[in-house]
Amino acid sequence: MASTYADIVSLNGSAVPACMSSAIADYPNAVTSAAAGIITHPGDGNKRVIICGGGTTTNANPTDKCYTLNPSTASWELAGLTLPEPMMDSGRSYDENWGLVMAGGLFVFLFPYLIASPLSS
Repeated sequence: MASTYADIVSLNGSAVPACMSSAIADYPNAVTSAAAGIITHPGDGNKRVIICGGGTTTNANPTDKCYTLNPSTASWELAGLTLPEPMMDSGRSYDENWGLVMAGGLFVFLFPYLIASPLSS
């Protein structure tokens, strides 16, 4: 089920920084099966959470939007990029040089491709 609830947890047991664990604003759109990762923001050079794509309604219409979490305001901002196609259920990974890397996914028709966030270069 799509949701706007946002929470950040550590996957390795270390503490989540206070700026990322305090009250985080709801995500702008109710989504499910979105891709998330970390990027280096070109404006301030800080690492930020990024979420791209995902199904946006009860019938899971995918979106092409990407948002970053601004740790100063604990709010979500459009990332300044969109996916080539709306998609959800993508394979995803994080690479220090590429940022969020997504492959495949479901959208209007099935077509596997690779996208890397240009914000990380």
